[in-house]
Amino acid sequence: TLSVVWAADVTDDTDATVALDPRPDGRVLLYTGCEVDKQKTGGRAYLRCFDALTGEKLWEYSEVCEYDEDVNGGLLGSPLVGTGPLDGMVFFHLAKVYEGGGALLAFDKDTGELLYRQHLPRYGWSSPVAIYGAEGEAHIILGDSGGVLRLIDPFSGETLSTLELEGNIEGSPVVFGDKLVIGTRGRYIYGVAIR
Repeated sequence: TLSVVWAADVTDDTDATVALDPRPDGRVLLYTGCEVDKQKTGGRAYLRCFDALTGEKLWEYSEVCEYDEDVNGGLLGSPLVGTGPLDGMVFFHLAKVYEGGGALLAFDKDTGELLYRQHLPRYGWSSPVAIYGAEGEAHIILGDSGGVLRLIDPFSGETLSTLELEGNIEGSPVVFGDKLVIGTRGRYIYGVAIR
């Protein structure tokens, strides 16, 4: 019937698609975050976990991000909910946590404990994407506004490899097998081999 069953004030504009995580105990967790649009200078990006069935806020983390009327900081890409070897983790890619830069943050899904905050030299809008190997290994792929595609260790946030492409990477890659495809503002779509 599209009847509202709960609503939560999330402080500011929400551009990123929310991420759902059905848990084995029957709960459904929802991860979301906002940008610093309405708050302007000095605003904070709030990253939150809700019970998707009741609207109860389970945890929250916030960080000051830069405001610019053309390009706001904060959460602009969707959270990544880990599965398999990353099952206990959720990842957020924050834009403009300092002039021109960003950060990849990893949290414990259930408690909201910050596991790490990895500084990135450029901000980005792309959502982090997990890739899983046949041997159970896991990595993250993440693009930024400078056209750099990163292969990241999801347990430490360390960049393992980079590939420089032409143009801002706004969207997220699609991954199939050992390949990924990503588009940029440089008017190209790239097919990339993952090894």
